[in-house]
Amino acid sequence: MRRYLAFAVLIVIATLALAQTPAKPKTAAPAQSATVLPSKATVEAFLHQMFGFDPNVSWTMQEIKWSDAPGIVEITLSMKGEKNSGEQKLYVLRGQRLAVPGKMVPFPGDTPEPSKNAIDSFVRQMTGGPNPSITWTVSDIKSRAVADLTQVTVLMNTPQGRGGAVFFVTADGKHALLGETVPFGTNPFAAARAKLLRGINGPSHGPANASVTIVEFADLQCPACKAALPEIQKLISDEPNAKFVFQQFPLTMAHHWAMKAAEYGECVHQQNPAAFWKYVDAVYAAQEQITSETNNTDDAGKKAEPKLKQIASSAGVDGEKVAACANLPATAQRVKQSMELGKQLDITGTPTLFVGGRKINNLGQLSYDQLRKLVAFMAKQK
Repeated sequence: MRRYLAFAVLIVIATLALAQTPAKPKTAAPAQSATVLPSKATVEAFLHQMFGFDPNVSWTMQEIKWSDAPGIVEITLSMKGEKNSGEQKLYVLRGQRLAVPGKMVPFPGDTPEPSKNAIDSFVRQMTGGPNPSITWTVSDIKSRAVADLTQVTVLMNTPQGRGGAVFFVTADGKHALLGETVPFGTNPFAAARAKLLRGINGPSHGPANASVTIVEFADLQCPACKAALPEIQKLISDEPNAKFVFQQFPLTMAHHWAMKAAEYGECVHQQNPAAFWKYVDAVYAAQEQITSETNNTDDAGKKAEPKLKQIASSAGVDGEKVAACANLPATAQRVKQSMELGKQLDITGTPTLFVGGRKINNLGQLSYDQLRKLVAFMAKQK
């Protein structure tokens, strides 16, 4: 499922809006007695982990300082690359375990807890409003969700499409950060890599002792997962020394037969591991048909069972046994364990790929050549 489609729109429009807004006078940075600035060596190690896999990308660190928001460090970089070049900002959050590559912009709040009126005013400003072609609804406000930041989710309708835009309001209520959080530090992906190696329970390809593990969290009813399948299959074929693991992550709030498809998949794999991959291919091939025939209603899982049983049989297993297995509580629990692992890793949509612990929310972020370079790079990390 494509996530945060409107976020890209929001940040682009924000750039335009800020360009037309007179700069505010600089104020003295607040006292930062709780911690110290990250060292240049730490930042360089982090940037190497982020960009070192691509020889076409280079950077120069220009400045490390406290931002105008309490507890947040602002790092200014000069980047050179095929896609993005020029000055870019990196904001390291309180505690220095997370960072946001993106923008810090003024937020029209006067209290630490952002009000709905302040959020509406902010989104209106960022979208160049009033703009009748863009509408939104504030869907969620999570106070102090990430390193003292309040996370705000806005459902947006734009000419480019519909999706969720997420931004963060700082603890003083006066600034917003536009961008996704990433782990920060000298070895930023080590924690996720360790959590994955402890928790993965899905079907796998490749050697057990591989130097790099690629994990895909996918939803069998997700059109974006279906679209990513050819690239995933090519990657598995081209990287035989990597281990690939498929983790079920049905988005049950939107996809009402995805959970049942995941349960059938678990049982196909138990009968015949090789048949699982045929089952996945066939479910993706029938995805539109199943969604259409079930109307994706609350009982879509039950309606989808005859087709899923047929697909399981065609994959080379006993469809009746798979159907019985799929309705066991233990099977649902196994899928839920995979979903819980994904939630612990802050997965919000599918497909989400992890390469050696590094999360890739959108395969379109990287060319296929870059993806293969990333796999080779992460295989050397410890």
